[in-house]
Amino acid sequence: MTTITDTYMMTALRNFGLSEKEATIYQTCLATGEVGVTRLSRLVRLSRSTTYFVADELVKKGILRFIQKGAHRIYSAEDPRKLSIIIDKQKMILNKRTSFLESILPELVMRFSDTPNKPVVSYYQGQMEVRRILEDILTSGTKEEFWTGEMKTLEEAVGKKYLQKWTRRRIDLGMKSISIRPPSDKKNKDYKSGKSSLRKVQYAPEGFQSPSLVVVYGNKVAFISSVVESYGILVESKDLSTTLQSWFNILWENCKKK
Repeated sequence: MTTITDTYMMTALRNFGLSEKEATIYQTCLATGEVGVTRLSRLVRLSRSTTYFVADELVKKGILRFIQKGAHRIYSAEDPRKLSIIIDKQKMILNKRTSFLESILPELVMRFSDTPNKPVVSYYQGQMEVRRILEDILTSGTKEEFWTGEMKTLEEAVGKKYLQKWTRRRIDLGMKSISIRPPSDKKNKDYKSGKSSLRKVQYAPEGFQSPSLVVVYGNKVAFISSVVESYGILVESKDLSTTLQSWFNILWENCKKK
């Protein structure tokens, strides 16, 4: 059986949530059994008043106990398994804080959202994080999304199988996809216009390039790169979404005329 060193025990007790003085006094009481304040203060090299105060805090936490012998208190350690009491109390406090936060969070979000002239920018790195942008599209409540760029870029960014499943979820929500693609995307047979797919597609003139994919939905604009750079940027800004929506509309009309 491996014996845990005092140094490791001290570190573990401190990580558990005890202060250095609490951990020292607790370990000393474990080792000595019943001990009075005077002797305990000498063993832990603390003043008598400090020892008395810290020991009483450990009594309140339920991991030390004392008996009164005349004018003296004699301390001893409780069963170490009672350390779980601290965890139970912490869980209770955490549950209360969680319930309290849940009750005020909608109001906090509303006040945050109402803050004028404050765009929110979020950065996502890697495939799993970039998918969060597409999840946000589905939960945004918008009925249309406007894409500019090559579908291959999106497939690389989030994964083809995920994109196929996501598309079915979009259709189930009745959300329309309107996109402008580069001419090279005509070869892609998986993402054509269609009533059943709720998708409209126009192809830009020759020479049009869009290495990153741009999507506008509601008051948000997202920029998604290919797997080479693998990042996504989501901006919540009414001004930016209005600007890019206007650009999209003009480009859409030009595509129809070609």
